[in-house]
Amino acid sequence: MSSEAGAGVAILFTFLFIFLFVFIIIGAVYVITSIIYKKILEKDGRNGWLGFIPVYRDYLLIEMSDLNWYWILVILGPTIVGMFASIIPFIGSLITAALSILSLVAKINLYYNLSKKFKTEDWFIVLLALLPIIGLGVLAFSSKYEYHKEVEVQPDGFFGDLGIIKKETTNNGTVAAPVVEKKEETKVTKEEIKETKKEEVKEAEVEPKDEQPKKTTKKTNNKKKED
Repeated sequence: MSSEAGAGVAILFTFLFIFLFVFIIIGAVYVITSIIYKKILEKDGRNGWLGFIPVYRDYLLIEMSDLNWYWILVILGPTIVGMFASIIPFIGSLITAALSILSLVAKINLYYNLSKKFKTEDWFIVLLALLPIIGLGVLAFSSKYEYHKEVEVQPDGFFGDLGIIKKETTNNGTVAAPVVEKKEETKVTKEEIKETKKEEVKEAEVEPKDEQPKKTTKKTNNKKKED
């Protein structure tokens, strides 16, 4: 009995040690990433302590990169859906893998715009895609890279640059619509043309009426001369 009790205690302490070790690693990763987010947000003049709030800090990065708001759903949505899809055998794992790829592509799209805002080199996007914590850490702590809000980017990232999603950009991430303004201008010009044509028709109708009394006055003058 004593040997079995000793084995049980050893197993219990082993599980506690593994749990504590994993907890420390997760906590350390959370603290390090939160500090990195804090420094990046401060470069934009934002409250750095918001970098300690999961999910919301990712939304703030999307705002800084001037991406459309729905990209937060594309980044975090697949992770949430994949947790429930993994319950389904086989098909669930396929769905989870596909959603993970979608989330990864959305994150690379975020890093693509963010690197433009920090005016980094082209290769830096690869670093952010492969080792995001290291890449974000360099952006956070390096004095070489500063955040430039005035840099214009596509609100849909490289999807917009490649023409997959056609939208025009402004420096604050809103979508401009000069095409609509051109259409309004053409409508105005068409209405003006119609109005000028109506005026010409009215003038053409009025002119013969004005000529008739002139002709009659000439005839009366001729008759007076004959008399």
